[in-house]
Amino acid sequence: MQQNAGRDVVYCQNFTGELHNLDLRAENRSMDMSDLPKYIREQRQKAALTQQEAVELLGYRKSQFLSSLERGLTKPPVDVLKKMCEVYRVPREEMRQRYIQAQVEEARKKAEAKWPSNEEKPETPSN
Repeated sequence: MQQNAGRDVVYCQNFTGELHNLDLRAENRSMDMSDLPKYIREQRQKAALTQQEAVELLGYRKSQFLSSLERGLTKPPVDVLKKMCEVYRVPREEMRQRYIQAQVEEARKKAEAKWPSNEEKPETPSN
């Protein structure tokens, strides 16, 4: 795992040499994906795996990668979610739906922040 000096992006390399960047910037952590990280943690626990065991089965070396996903600090890459389905024995469609739900919620919150519903309405001209 590497962290660029002065940047909040961490790169994790799995056993096959693939790099995944984990964006730790505050604006990218504000996702209300709290349900997805909780779900990921619960599925790992149901599979009776420690974080270290799960990380190794997922092809990574350090449990910090999984810890960041389970705490909602980083967004899980889709290929990692697919691998979790195999390792945790979770139906792919169930994980897919959780992922989609998290992405929709994140998009909704970003849109609402840009255009809040409690914004003052423009005055209408009087006759």
